[in-house]
Amino acid sequence: MKSRKISSADYRVDMIKEGIDCVVRVGTLDDSSLIARPLTQYRSLNCMSPSYIEKFGIPQSLAELANHKLIEYSHTLGNFDAQFEYMEGDKVKQQSMQSSLAVNGTDAYLGACLAGLGIAQIPAIGAENLIKKGLLISVLPQFEAEPMPVSLLYSSRRQPTKRLTVFMDWLQSITLAT
Repeated sequence: MKSRKISSADYRVDMIKEGIDCVVRVGTLDDSSLIARPLTQYRSLNCMSPSYIEKFGIPQSLAELANHKLIEYSHTLGNFDAQFEYMEGDKVKQQSMQSSLAVNGTDAYLGACLAGLGIAQIPAIGAENLIKKGLLISVLPQFEAEPMPVSLLYSSRRQPTKRLTVFMDWLQSITLAT
């Protein structure tokens, strides 16, 4: 039996070129010829490490973010202003901040936060266990970022295979259960 492969990457893959059956993408989707199947949404928590808090304290308001550093996450590293994103009612707002660094990988993003380099907006699914262990502290819960959509994408060029359909149904069932 031919083995199946699962890959994990923080960059956008060309599914057709690389022969990939499907991908899971977190965040707003670009227009494409791919078919998107919504799975869930990730709530983000504003997190700081205890070592960062020892040096700089915990911000209590958006105005106090001026005294703190943001760890930026972006697929494309460039000269962008650091923006702390939060929801005000049903509107997405952004607060400019100083940045300690910008990263383009989830491991580096989490590692920078754990190392005390600033505040990071981390999906709750990845942060909650670290908060329970005391490795991260959730701050400014009243200013959470907009939840990030999680979608399964597959090519529209062909009918999904039976194994792909079974995988998609299984993935949908486990995301609905959480």
